[in-house]
Amino acid sequence: MSALERAQEDIEQGHYGLARQRLTSYLVSKGYDAELVAKIAQLSYDMHDVHQAGRYWLVSEAEGEHVDEAIALFVKRSGSVPSLVVNQLPRVLRLPSFQDYPEAVRRRISSLGLEGLICMDARKREGADSGVWGDRLMLVGCLTVTVLLVVVFLIGLGTIIRWLFS
Repeated sequence: MSALERAQEDIEQGHYGLARQRLTSYLVSKGYDAELVAKIAQLSYDMHDVHQAGRYWLVSEAEGEHVDEAIALFVKRSGSVPSLVVNQLPRVLRLPSFQDYPEAVRRRISSLGLEGLICMDARKREGADSGVWGDRLMLVGCLTVTVLLVVVFLIGLGTIIRWLFS
């Protein structure tokens, strides 16, 4: 029995939360699939989790007034700040290239001004320099603290030895 079949069985038994968990896990293992994303969004909407539905509908081909309302709620709760909206998306929904999204999704993303932020390559390029310098700074800080601890330990050890033999 596949994950999709188990999820459908969970839905039929009224276990919507478990079905959504199965579908999101399947999405992570399978990779981006607009139909599966829309199914997760619809399931979230049926569970009255409109914010979560908007998160998934943003990158699906689904259309409708309730879809637009859910996406608007998701964007509003993200502070209407494009970078925060993108940061709220699961990693599997952020593709390497903007052209990898279906046309309907590209239009929706562009209308919200997210096209420069949503792609993984663009995000890596923007943060690459700061990440390297941040890593180097952290390493230097840790090494400095380690050296200081060793010096303090040796001074303390010398003091104890002088005290014992005096």
